[in-house]
Amino acid sequence: MTREDFEHIAQCCHSLAGLVEDQSQPRAFTRDEFDRFIDRLIWAIHASPDGSPAFDHTLFVDRCNGKVN
Repeated sequence: MTREDFEHIAQCCHSLAGLVEDQSQPRAFTRDEFDRFIDRLIWAIHASPDGSPAFDHTLFVDRCNGKVN
């Protein structure tokens, strides 16, 4: 996977982050559920057959949470 791949995945996660912020939504994620979801994505990325030398864990988590470095 390339850095662009990771950034696209993080953008998708960030779109789900709104469900964490707005707990009035019927399908809202709790903060813990969202964090576990991100952890599962990180596990899947590390388990990819070609490895992921371009993966930056901190940058990925920050992007999932809408932070731009």
